[in-house]
Amino acid sequence: MEISPLQSIRFYGFWDQPRRVLVWEDITARCYSWRRLRQEIGLTPKELMTIQPSPQEWVNRGALQLADLPDMVCFPVNPFTHLHADLAEVWGMRWSSDLLSQMRVTYDQLRAKGMTVHVMMHFDFTLSQWMNLAFQTHHVEGMSDEQALDLFQMPKYEIIDIIQNFHL
Repeated sequence: MEISPLQSIRFYGFWDQPRRVLVWEDITARCYSWRRLRQEIGLTPKELMTIQPSPQEWVNRGALQLADLPDMVCFPVNPFTHLHADLAEVWGMRWSSDLLSQMRVTYDQLRAKGMTVHVMMHFDFTLSQWMNLAFQTHHVEGMSDEQALDLFQMPKYEIIDIIQNFHL
């Protein structure tokens, strides 16, 4: 990818031969992280995606942190499938349902990592926000009437009706 003279100096240094192009091999050879490339060199997520379009390659380098993922929605990088995060780590990030959806996180992935109705309450999402994560009627059917009422402040049958009518 072509870079500006300032970006060249920031990456290669003042005394190195000025270069107009930055390639993945340069990044890996110098062990630059996503965050360092963004903050110190001033590259955009789209530019970094141009240099290396594989989210798995970024992960394999080991230079990603969960906190970097909102900046990487252009890929996207999924905290569960790519970084093998656990539910507590993801909950601790306090990401919105929209952001989780952009990262292609699903309700089923959350459940596979230990999500329960009690834990859902701590996410503090509305029904529509859960639906944004592919929350469906069969998920509601697995809840007791009391759990559904505690979580969404409405009877279970109404929740199922809302989800079914939303998909029409």
